[in-house]
Amino acid sequence: MDLIHMFASLAEKINQDPAGIAQLDDVYQLELTSGTYQVRLSEGKAEWTEESKWEPTCTLVIKDEVLVKLVTGKLGATTALMMGKLKVKGSVEAALRLQKVLKHYAA
Repeated sequence: MDLIHMFASLAEKINQDPAGIAQLDDVYQLELTSGTYQVRLSEGKAEWTEESKWEPTCTLVIKDEVLVKLVTGKLGATTALMMGKLKVKGSVEAALRLQKVLKHYAA
């Protein structure tokens, strides 16, 4: 799955049904093998960018293919973390909130 398409599709899905991100105000910086992206979940809206535009709440260091597995529900964040496939810098609580969001919107 193409990452740009995945981010756009996930943001669209969230924005059509923002119940899964209610009360969130987090920015996730994703340091991937293909580059750095940011996802902001705030005020019931999801946005993403291919640049460092916002101050991140937490940073996730992860390979592209592992991120795709997380977003599609084929791998849990806790498992990825324990296997060393995911590294979290910053707020671990925010990372756990993202896990719940991904589970809610699993493709």
